[in-house]
Amino acid sequence: KWLFADLDTACTLADQALESFLQLHNTNGIADAHWLRAMIAIDQGQHVAGDTALEAAAACARAAGDTLRLDLIEATLARWAVFRDPAAAIARWSQRFPQDCSDLAPAVATWVHDFHSICAAQTGDFAHAIEHGVATLQAARKWGQLRVAIITCTNIGEDFFRLNDHQSALEWTQRGLYLARPT
Repeated sequence: KWLFADLDTACTLADQALESFLQLHNTNGIADAHWLRAMIAIDQGQHVAGDTALEAAAACARAAGDTLRLDLIEATLARWAVFRDPAAAIARWSQRFPQDCSDLAPAVATWVHDFHSICAAQTGDFAHAIEHGVATLQAARKWGQLRVAIITCTNIGEDFFRLNDHQSALEWTQRGLYLARPT
């Protein structure tokens, strides 16, 4: 329901999943339900609720000793933090998530590259934004995150636009459109 933008139903179902996982004492399931609730909240424009849910998800992943889940959740937190305060996000997260993502799982690499892409774009370094954007796209496609891939294509297009390379901007935006149309 979340992926089809039925956010009210998605929220209800995520809350039900969270309740079920809480009753089962399934820490990983609780973390995943919080992560989903965060994504829904962010899409609803409720960024504070999204951060709260991501922090709860991170606490669950940490408690479960699930480093992959924790890396994914914290990379998601870092990515969203850049939009509110780029300098603070860079100060808090850049040491945690270095630019070389070669040793990261594709899911984590997707969010880490996206974090670095957005940091670069927010600070006017559009060449690096594009470089990390392309890496975001590649990682997202490896783990089947079509929605992230589509958004990334449009972000890369915007970065090319800011460099006054309108032809490349159009090409990247069209790539996003080609990915989106079949869905």
